[in-house]
Amino acid sequence: QRKELDFLRDTLNTLDGVVDRKMRQNVDGLRQRLDDWAARVAVIGQVKAGKSTFLNAFIHQHDFLPSDVNPWTSVVTNIRVNLPQDPPSGARFEFFAEDDWEEIINGGSKIRELTEQLLPGFDTELLRKQSEEMRERAHRRLGRHYHTLLGNYHEYEFLSPDLLKRYVCAGPGSDAGLEREALGRYAALTKVANVYMRLPEFQVPTIITDTPGVNDPFLVRDEFTCRSLDNSDVFVVVLSAHQPLTDVDIALIRILAKQESKDVLIFVNRIDE
Repeated sequence: QRKELDFLRDTLNTLDGVVDRKMRQNVDGLRQRLDDWAARVAVIGQVKAGKSTFLNAFIHQHDFLPSDVNPWTSVVTNIRVNLPQDPPSGARFEFFAEDDWEEIINGGSKIRELTEQLLPGFDTELLRKQSEEMRERAHRRLGRHYHTLLGNYHEYEFLSPDLLKRYVCAGPGSDAGLEREALGRYAALTKVANVYMRLPEFQVPTIITDTPGVNDPFLVRDEFTCRSLDNSDVFVVVLSAHQPLTDVDIALIRILAKQESKDVLIFVNRIDE
């Protein structure tokens, strides 16, 4: 891909020198598309299959993504590597607006249609009920701050694993006495987490998406995962040698098999155990 990108950029530079001014605008548009391009990889699988551990190894960042906490990652997290328009480091956590809750319930994407057909236990009414529960939980956790955060975001120039856990982990079951720094304080309201990195090991700009587990009891998180599939070109399905294939795993692979223009890799984790 690095060679292809270099070839395309060199070709556009050559065209820029020989075409007239009107055509040059087209060349500029193509160059912008090339600059905005990134390889898009989604990592999906069951809760506790080892997705976050796999990703930590993949990006050479030991213990960066929460991998041994319980409860688990509950927010779609985009690791944006070497994108030229992004900050060199830091993160942006975007929060739900009121309209987003209705959109989750109503769906509308092709992936959503496949999910309803193939994913065992998918129930629109249950999704509606759980969306309300999630919204109420966010309200309890954030109190008077809830309404000021709706549709807003938090941005950081630097990011630590502990800070990340506040936004992407489901957190403890109880909300009583929750402190500002506690695990998962903002997770119920976080729509998406974008993490910025510069990693020389990656030859092309890459967006790697860590998703909630597909056997998470919250269908809302299944919906988040399926939405992220619409935006990815390569899927890594993480299976654990400790967990037999479930109906959900089979359904997920069937959904991915219908994405003809996309690539699917199966990664079997913990085979050494």
